[in-house]
Amino acid sequence: MSGSVLMLDRLNRSYGGVPVVQDLSLEAPGGAFVALLGPSGCGKTTTLRMVAGLDRPDSGRVMVAGRDITALPPHRRNVGMVFQSYALFPHLTVRSNVGFGLRMAGVGRSERNRRAMDALGMVGLTDHAGKKPRQLSGGQQQRVAVARALAIEPALLLLDEPLSALDAKLREELRVEMRLLQRRVGATALFVTHDQAEALAMADLVAVMQSGRIVQLAPPEEVFERPATAYVAGFVGRSARLQGTLRLGVIEAGTLQLRVSRLPPGLGEGSPAHVFVRPHRIRLLATGASADNVIEGTILALDYTGETVRVVVGTSLGQVPVDLSTNDGAWHAVRPGGPVRLGWRADDSLCFPL
Repeated sequence: MSGSVLMLDRLNRSYGGVPVVQDLSLEAPGGAFVALLGPSGCGKTTTLRMVAGLDRPDSGRVMVAGRDITALPPHRRNVGMVFQSYALFPHLTVRSNVGFGLRMAGVGRSERNRRAMDALGMVGLTDHAGKKPRQLSGGQQQRVAVARALAIEPALLLLDEPLSALDAKLREELRVEMRLLQRRVGATALFVTHDQAEALAMADLVAVMQSGRIVQLAPPEEVFERPATAYVAGFVGRSARLQGTLRLGVIEAGTLQLRVSRLPPGLGEGSPAHVFVRPHRIRLLATGASADNVIEGTILALDYTGETVRVVVGTSLGQVPVDLSTNDGAWHAVRPGGPVRLGWRADDSLCFPL
C-alpha cells in the first residue's frame, strides 16, 4: 500500500441540530480496503455519503488523491459507488447499466462499450451483457453494480453494505470475490457494514464507529485481540462480560478474584472495572486442573454450529459463553444442566474501566 488516497479531515454533520458525524478524521492508504464498522445510527453511512458527494459536511474536508473534493458534485469526484439496493436501471441492458457512468462523463459509444465489457469480464458476466437486470440473480445484479463502479476507473471505490441483501452463503462467496477483485485492480475501497465478520474478513483497516466518531482504527486482528475501549470489546465479537472492583492488582468479583495481565491506565485502587473474555479463549477444566482464572457453573444451553459448539454457562457472575471445537469430539460429554469448571489465562482477560 502506498500514500493516502482518501483523507477525511475533521468532518462534522448534524441533522436538525443533532450531531451525526463528529470531528471525524481518517486516512486510507492507496490500495487499502477500509471498513467503517458500527451499529445503525453511528454515522457510518452519512460519512460514506459525504465522501460520495451525496451529502455535504457542515465543516471539514474530503480529500481524494490529494485533491479537495468537498464542494464537487458526485459526477466530478472520480468515485465509484456500489449501493446496498444495486440501483440498476430496469429498462437498460447489463452493458448499458455498466456504461451509464461513462455516458454521463461524455465517453464515446465505442470506448464506453469497450470499457463496460472489460468491467463485465472482471466480474465474470460478459455473457450476460445483453440481458436486463430482472433476468439476473441477486448475486449477479450485485456483480453488475460492482462492474459499473469499476468501469469509470475510480480513484476510490465506495461500498454501502453491498452484500446485506443476499443470503448467507452467497454473501460469503461474494465477499471473497469482491476482495480479490479489489486487490487485482488496486483500487482503494471504503466499505460500510454493521457485520463484524465481513469487516474482519475483508478489511485491511477497520474503523469502529460510536456516536459519530471513530473510536479505533486498526488492522482487524488488533481490533479483535486488543480493543481500545470497552465499547469496541463489546461490539466486535462475542465475549463473556464480567464486572468487579480493582483490589491489590486483581479484579474482585463477588467471592472470585479475576486475574488480568494488563490493567488499563488510570484504573485506581477500588475502581469498578469490566473484564471481557473471548469465548474461544475459555476452556472446560477437568477435575483437579488449574488455570489463572477459574469459575464454576451450570450448562444452560448448547448450540451445534458445525465447526463449533456454542455453550452458555450460568455462573455466580452471570452467563458466560464458551466456544468448543468439534474437532476432538470432547463436546459430546457436555449436557445441559451439568456442572462445569471454566478456566482461562490472565493474558486472555481484557480489562477496562467501568
